[in-house]
Amino acid sequence: MAKKGRDFPLPTLRIVCQWACIFIAVASLACGQEPAPMPTPAPPTPSAPPTATAAPASAGYGPTGTKPPVRDVAVVIMAVREVGPVIGDPATGPYRTSIRGEFGIGDYLFMQQDGDPMAPMLASAWEISPDGSTVSIRVREGIPFNTPPVTQNMDYGELTADDVVWMLNRHNLALNPRSSAGDANQFAAFFEEANTTGEYSLEIPLAKPVFFGLPLTEMGIHRAVPAVESRRAFDLLGPDRIQDISVGTGPFVQRQWTPGELGVVEAVPDNWLKTAKIETFRVVQTPASETRIAMLASDLADAAEIDLSDVPNARLKGLEFIPTMRPNDTVTVSVVFVGNLWEEFHGRTGEPLEPWNSPAYERDYAWIGNPWGDKSQYTDTDNPDGMSDMEQARLVRWALSMAIDRDHVVEEIQAGLGTPLYIEYIGPLYPGWDPDRKVVKSKIDAILEKHGCADCPTHDVWSPTPGREWPWRIPLDRVTSEELLDIAGYPRGEDGTRFEIKIVKNPCETGDLCLDQANAVADAWEEIGVGVTLLREQMFPIVSGRMTMREQFWPLVINCIVETANTPLDWPFPPHDTSLTRPGWGCGFESEFLAKMQLKITSERDRGLRESWHLDVADWMYYWQLFNGIAQQPKGVVVNPDRIESWSARSSMLPVWHRPEFIVPAR
Repeated sequence: MAKKGRDFPLPTLRIVCQWACIFIAVASLACGQEPAPMPTPAPPTPSAPPTATAAPASAGYGPTGTKPPVRDVAVVIMAVREVGPVIGDPATGPYRTSIRGEFGIGDYLFMQQDGDPMAPMLASAWEISPDGSTVSIRVREGIPFNTPPVTQNMDYGELTADDVVWMLNRHNLALNPRSSAGDANQFAAFFEEANTTGEYSLEIPLAKPVFFGLPLTEMGIHRAVPAVESRRAFDLLGPDRIQDISVGTGPFVQRQWTPGELGVVEAVPDNWLKTAKIETFRVVQTPASETRIAMLASDLADAAEIDLSDVPNARLKGLEFIPTMRPNDTVTVSVVFVGNLWEEFHGRTGEPLEPWNSPAYERDYAWIGNPWGDKSQYTDTDNPDGMSDMEQARLVRWALSMAIDRDHVVEEIQAGLGTPLYIEYIGPLYPGWDPDRKVVKSKIDAILEKHGCADCPTHDVWSPTPGREWPWRIPLDRVTSEELLDIAGYPRGEDGTRFEIKIVKNPCETGDLCLDQANAVADAWEEIGVGVTLLREQMFPIVSGRMTMREQFWPLVINCIVETANTPLDWPFPPHDTSLTRPGWGCGFESEFLAKMQLKITSERDRGLRESWHLDVADWMYYWQLFNGIAQQPKGVVVNPDRIESWSARSSMLPVWHRPEFIVPAR
């Protein structure tokens, strides 16, 4: 295939040349000049393909020997925004994703397959007791932990139930208060102390009855993606060294890793589940999207993360955007109205929360509903006659949502890739999406009564327009936005401003594109008389710390928790929108109804009921608008089509891309 348009500006050329020097410096990794002798796999044991009940023996990537033969496509180079830390021990590392799962170094107990998010992976079988109080899991036999070249001559043995139990209990915040693992809150919400019941079997008492699924999947059920770790590796390497070395059972091993610069993983021959079609996958940190495109155009990279707004420019240079997962695996972005704390007691423990003492209730914010009456820190004086603060804030959030031009975001900012989004929970591409569906107050009250929430703060809240239909597909209608703000008691002042608001923006799951998406929201709200200030604050640890403490009250433009539309219709919405994840991180708003439904859906055996209740929760969330959805974009990267044909990994909540063993080189 002929190359197209490989020109780029001189400033970019200088940056590319700097990166070329880096590639020359590390070229020995692909050209046979080894920095140290490479390990070789042990002689493979013949076996049948893996089944749901047993795993074949596998050679893995053994502790001694020489490098296996190079495949027909030796190296794939990818330019990325950031090369982060290894995080070999997530329980003591920073609160972010480890490279173990994302780079194919490790595997999960369960994966999504044929629509089943709990299909066995490292697990061979699982069963929940009839009363939903205990889950029993059997792990596959004969699965080796691979030895990275940097720890040559160390043998980490084979996977056993002890590795899984050790990892679960160390990550669990309820059992290990010092755990900083990304799944610490989820494990605390679902699991009590796990125990082995045999060399390859374990049992986990459940903190609450569960029949839907467990937070142990590659897909990310309950927003947890724990790749299984090796206890022996931790014991041999020690707590300090293990942070820089990732050990797992997957199709790649860690070869070289320099955070902020370069990461290299190398394929394992004859992996137990899927052997990669490439020999080496290398990521190079390249912060600027323009530079990543230039690297692709100059053949210094084969794939790149880029902002969707740059896709048209990439196409002009003969490059292509390809999905890296399934068509409905998307990255969503919304305005999240943190500070709406509507739970008086912890949904799991029953302990008093006293939400009225949060900084979110130090003063009256137009978008935050206050159901706490005399317990509040301020006296509410701006509600129209007969209108509660809960209804006033709901009307404000609806007005703000109807002002957002979602089609503009998709067509102009996202280069036509993706679809509009209206709330984070459900939208186009999601199962159950109905663009013609509408909700009214009476329906929401009936839903609350049906689910035992007649005394919840969102039940029977007086509305000046009780018969109004609120649509799932929210239109761009700034005339109605202004009418709703007038009804809510926020008329334009002499300067045209109704009230002031600040939006926190930062490069979120959609990258720097998130900044443009936040700007579009700010422009829309200014059109209806809302004065907007945009704040650039570091998400980790500053904003996320306030969200953990439930002290954040300025809304954020981010993806909060739902990171793929490829979910079954009966999935329970995440516990992070409730008190259930306290004392850990949450999305910053809490609802007693959502907490009840999270517990109710996960503990229900009947799939049909779970699906119906899922839609009840979606209706409630549309009515109360705790998210103003903005857009969803496909998970994908830009590639040189002469080098990469496709990359269709299994579904996961991991953003943009993962699992390089699914890269298919161009022939």
